[in-house]
Amino acid sequence: MAIHTARVDDRDSHLVDRARSRRALGKHIAGAALGGALIRLGGGTAVGAASPAGVGRRRQQQLVHPSLQRIVVDDTELEYEERGAGEPVLLIHGSVLANAFAPVLTEPALTDRYRVINYHRRGFAGSARPEGEVSIARQAADARAVLAHLGITQAHVVGYSYGALIALQLAFDAPDTVHSLALLEPPLFSVPSGEQFIATVFAPAVERYGTGDRAGAVETVLRGVAGGEGLAALQGAVPGALALAETDADTFFQTELPALQAWRFGADEARRIGP
Repeated sequence: MAIHTARVDDRDSHLVDRARSRRALGKHIAGAALGGALIRLGGGTAVGAASPAGVGRRRQQQLVHPSLQRIVVDDTELEYEERGAGEPVLLIHGSVLANAFAPVLTEPALTDRYRVINYHRRGFAGSARPEGEVSIARQAADARAVLAHLGITQAHVVGYSYGALIALQLAFDAPDTVHSLALLEPPLFSVPSGEQFIATVFAPAVERYGTGDRAGAVETVLRGVAGGEGLAALQGAVPGALALAETDADTFFQTELPALQAWRFGADEARRIGP
């Protein structure tokens, strides 16, 4: 299995024990003055941020694109699309940006050579909202189920950001499913800049989300990841990305941040992923 990684700086990003990072993330989130609005893991809701009854279904109806198809995975509906023909390539998007791969899907250099499968994970765009905790292992099982539904036994897997962690988990749990693995900016907070990023980006974003400022929380995360110029480029390349990200904010703050804290993937696990 070929493994490729990409990151925005030259710091060492090898996979190591994440215990220190999880403690740091918990410390900063706990200190973000969320109070009663802090995530309730058991119920999957946040005080002051819960959607009115029926909003989830209306949300799905509004965001389903006619070209997208749907699959039921473990009683949850996920939407997906296929483009091109050839060896299958599975795209796993990250948190916040459900349509991060949209520009890639229009590239003939890719779709003329490969069968590209792009799907929206639980809680993003028109896929169903998650109920309670959704682990990264569960997300990896979703990815595998999408492939199985399409009759694909092995695929090139491309994961971006949080999706790169899901891709890693998929390669760990079902190595025969992954022909090659491309990891784009996996959020491994054990690197030297990890704790600083948590303190300066995630902590204020969680605080803004807790006050009900969903748009501000999303912008804080995206600006912290991409910078001002990157955020402007995103708005040009993926129209409507920020509005959709605001709609999907509950999934990131209520479901995926807690799952990230609980995820265990260190050097021992990494050594089990190889050619």
